[in-house]
Amino acid sequence: MKDASAHQEVKLTEFVANQVRENKDLLGVVITDRDGVPIVQDWSNSDRELQNRFLQNRQFVASYSSISEQANRLGIGTSDLFIASYSHYQVLQFNELSSHRCLVTLFIKADSNIGVFIGQRDTWKQMTEMIDKQVMRSGRHEQTLA
Repeated sequence: MKDASAHQEVKLTEFVANQVRENKDLLGVVITDRDGVPIVQDWSNSDRELQNRFLQNRQFVASYSSISEQANRLGIGTSDLFIASYSHYQVLQFNELSSHRCLVTLFIKADSNIGVFIGQRDTWKQMTEMIDKQVMRSGRHEQTLA
């Protein structure tokens, strides 16, 4: 069982690294739990400042999740994704990909077509489902959901 788990972790890490390496518009990918704790991340070499900013303030990613949860409590409903545009980059976060255990956040160049990345939703969903299965098998789902 450990070998399969390690293989899945390597597969996920390689997938994320390949996405960043192969797409010049993708500055970074961070897959976190709902509290913003990174599970897997990779960054392009072109934007170390953004990476450092994220590493210094990990709640950055979790704050988008909180916004979505608050909107749901107010009766607006849940959001499938969150998009924010800043002067040098855009943030795309998939909120409802799996059973709410993890978030996929993409950091994308400001002048990029974000629709291309939204179209990759199903691919990212497969990756988060892999994480969910691993969490459920390890018995840590109570901690992750808390």
